[in-house]
Amino acid sequence: MKFGHLLNSHTHYLYRVMALIVAFWTVSTAGYFLGSPGTGPLQNDYSVLIYTYINDFWIACVIGISIFFPFLLLNKINSKSAIIFSNIAFISAALMQMMLVAYYYSARTPLGADFLGYSSRDIFLSSINSEDFSILLVLAFLACPILMLVLEHVLIKRIANIHYRRAFFIAIVATGIFRIVMPCPSIEMGQNKIEYFVGDIIQSKINNDLIYKNSGNPDNDYPLLRPIDETKNVLGPFFTLKAEIPNLVFIVLEGFGSDFTGAGAEYPGFTPFLDSLALQSLNWKNFVCNSGRSFGVLPSLFGSLPFGTNGFLELEDFPSHLSLISILKANNFLTSYYEGSNSSFDRKLNFLEYHGIERLIDEKSYGPEYERIESNSAGFSWGYADHEIYTKALSSFNSNSNPRLDIIITQTAHEPFMFPGRSIYELKIDKFLEKSKLSNIKKSIIVSNKKIFASLKYADDALKKFMDDYKQKNEFENTIFIITGDHRLIPIPHKDVLSRFHVPFMIYSPLIKKPEQFSSVSSHLDVTPSISALLKAKYYLQMPEKIAWMGAGLDTARQFRNDHTIPLIRYKGLIQDLILDTMILSRDKIYRISKEFNAYEIDDPEKYDQIEIKLNEFRALNNYVTSENKIYPKLKNKWIESRNPLTSAQLAQVQHLTQNLEIDGIFEMARTEAFENHFEIAQLLCAFILLKNPEYIDARILKGRALAWDQQYEKAEEELTSAIQRAPYYEDGYLALLDVFWWSNQDEKAALVVSEATRIGINSAQIEFKLAKACKRMNQIDKAKSLLAGLILEYPENQEFKSFYETF
Repeated sequence: MKFGHLLNSHTHYLYRVMALIVAFWTVSTAGYFLGSPGTGPLQNDYSVLIYTYINDFWIACVIGISIFFPFLLLNKINSKSAIIFSNIAFISAALMQMMLVAYYYSARTPLGADFLGYSSRDIFLSSINSEDFSILLVLAFLACPILMLVLEHVLIKRIANIHYRRAFFIAIVATGIFRIVMPCPSIEMGQNKIEYFVGDIIQSKINNDLIYKNSGNPDNDYPLLRPIDETKNVLGPFFTLKAEIPNLVFIVLEGFGSDFTGAGAEYPGFTPFLDSLALQSLNWKNFVCNSGRSFGVLPSLFGSLPFGTNGFLELEDFPSHLSLISILKANNFLTSYYEGSNSSFDRKLNFLEYHGIERLIDEKSYGPEYERIESNSAGFSWGYADHEIYTKALSSFNSNSNPRLDIIITQTAHEPFMFPGRSIYELKIDKFLEKSKLSNIKKSIIVSNKKIFASLKYADDALKKFMDDYKQKNEFENTIFIITGDHRLIPIPHKDVLSRFHVPFMIYSPLIKKPEQFSSVSSHLDVTPSISALLKAKYYLQMPEKIAWMGAGLDTARQFRNDHTIPLIRYKGLIQDLILDTMILSRDKIYRISKEFNAYEIDDPEKYDQIEIKLNEFRALNNYVTSENKIYPKLKNKWIESRNPLTSAQLAQVQHLTQNLEIDGIFEMARTEAFENHFEIAQLLCAFILLKNPEYIDARILKGRALAWDQQYEKAEEELTSAIQRAPYYEDGYLALLDVFWWSNQDEKAALVVSEATRIGINSAQIEFKLAKACKRMNQIDKAKSLLAGLILEYPENQEFKSFYETF
């Protein structure tokens, strides 16, 4: 009886494994045919789908074997618990496969070790930003467990013959052999997504452990440190600079890869303005970004910095370092940053705050006159499109100030590719295709991704409008524009391993003697060294005697060559790419780079070993300088003001209080402490939150209120004023500041705050009520009564308004 029961439970377990296989096949089939049709490199190659089925079969069996042993142990104790355990495990595997397949067909790249480089908040924002996020995905998620249970039931009822089970075991052996002898036509597309996800994380951990063990201490304590004069002023001969220091305007175009721009584009014709601007500029045709996603552009472009493990911005505490931002700020440049989304995403804000950016404009800074990107079905909007970003920047420029450093980050050519007037631009794409001589394959890809190509055209038009408007400003004649892409957008098929990093880069200015086209290779790491050298050679700016740039400076050779060693981080946690000479090592394969900047795989063990040594040297250096704070000596870094308001003892106290709570949980704790009159603890917790996320406005407001409740009115005013500057359209900041002025008897200031709130369109009953109270105390009785009468008329049920009116 016991043997029969055991055999029966094992048989049912086998059917659960079969159900998992069918679930994997269902998910893979749905993803292949429904997920972003036409964008895959082998979309019509059904051998990829067959290979996927084989991989799904094998991995489902591996999962089944892995779970079988704990199932067996649990079954001896309690059979029902064993069944529940195995069902939960298999359903979880099916759900995981579904989510990973959905991610792949949305992002066109599998999810791997980069998952570890994002915070839970960033993952949530990324997962709901897609236009395709809908109730259908939620329903599919809920239907998956039901599918698994139904499949198991059907298999038990329909496949009870022992011959089927024997055939199943034969299939396992055959699949294992097939995987060994048959190469996959497309590793990323044909591989089981759970296998890729787990394998990539394990490989990343192994690589990081090896790097850590081999890092050691180099002979030079600060190996990147070198005299600033070693960077030659290669740009000087191309400029006729004026006596006045020029403005610098950096424009970083989201998703703009060279596959879509310039004469050699794979998909030409979508960026006519940028293409024309390149012919009027110093233009580098063979230029690369250093990261495959947006997280790397700020530290590479403005700091010429190493990567850390998951990108420099993910370092918990930034090592001491310099940037173009901090150096120019020390030389009285007004430094400003403009984007249309959330600047705290990818910790961009932390980097900018470290360097003391003076004006930061992100999605919280736009008023009702700006059109916000339409929300998707999940209620999420990525912020404001390029036209709105440029308009906001133009309205914020101060023409009469000191020289400016303006950084503009666009975002339209990014998932979910939503922007005002998209339908109009999609019609333009239709008209473009009618006249285009592109191949039918490329036309098919464009049609299947019309919204993406429409976003490129929109972004190009927005850039043209910005440049045309800027030309009307007096300072145009003394402005240098540095324009580049952050990385090549991901969803469109990449022609080779280099395509992801190949981006436009040009320097446009009326100060240029004549346009030039350069075929030499440079990267974002080379920009800050060369811009610094250009300004240093002409103007008496304060510059550090030594710098720690990763880059050597832009190469202005007109012929095709590469004198740089260029490390690349494809995504967070993956440093497996490096360009040396005219070779690129990528994921354990070596490719030759042609004059047309295409990559072709070659078999050259000697070259492979040479580049691999360089890659490992960079990995060791990168780990050492970022983990040991050995980029730039802190004691010599007068360019960075200390912005850590907490001592080691205070940090330890926060750690003890919070026990590794998420940041929102810490905020709730701070609220509780404040309401219980533990003001110092509340202020400490808020200070810690703001250290991690300076744009956590509610924490800044709570800190201001806690200071005021502790009767530290000046500090409260400073904190709340900062909150309003960062989020000028957020009513709570004004209400809190008005309370401070009420408690501290500063009624004139309260009136000014209300005036500013009204000016930008914040019309709030509570703000008007606080103004009425201030007016009464300033003996402006008529104005106070008039305000209250209007409030009572609009809100007749509000007893607080009526009660205060009766005090007159």
